[in-house]
Order: sequence, then C-alpha cells, then structure tokens
Amino acid sequence: MQISRITFISLFVALVAGHPTLYERQTITIPKIPEIPAVPEVPAVPEVQKRQSTITVPKIPDIPAVPEVPDVPQVQKRQQTITIPTIPTIPTVPDVPAVPSPHPKAHA
Repeated sequence: MQISRITFISLFVALVAGHPTLYERQTITIPKIPEIPAVPEVPAVPEVQKRQSTITVPKIPDIPAVPEVPDVPQVQKRQQTITIPTIPTIPTVPDVPAVPSPHPKAHA
C-alpha cells in the first residue's frame, strides 16, 4: 500500500503527539517516494501567417439634386353673394268642426 507524503507526515505527527514513549521504542521506516516523471515539453504552436485582404467598396453614385420647386402663386379670394329667396308663409289650417258619430249608442 502506498500513501502520500502529507498523509504519512500527518500520521507520524499524530503518533508522536499521542504516544511519545512509543516513538522512543520503535523504529519507523519511511517508504521511498517514487519520482514523478517530467512533463513532456509541449511543441511550439506555429505562428499563424496574417493575410491581408483587400475589400473594394463600390463607388456610390451621386444623387442628383432635387430641382427647386417654383413658388405657388397666391390664390385670390373671391367674394360671392348668395341670395336666399324668402320662403312664403304657410297659411294656418282653419279648425275643422267635430263630426257627429254615426253610432251614438257605442259612445253612451
């Protein structure tokens, strides 16, 4: 079984702190920690060649000027007279006398 160096040191300190007399009587063998292999070198990323692009923007044609609008002549206001004929008065209708009922018994 392999344990990390930090775990081993933590256990060792706990053992010494808890049992000082036990430490004096016992020989502890520290296992050899294997060497960590070196990380291989990462190859350099080749430099990206920058390309120069030429963009041709078409020429926008000139917009012709709007011709000047001539002034509109002022309209002359005319005054017009309208004659409304007088409406003749309607004669009043004379009172019509009441007509006697042909059935006098029906109203009795």
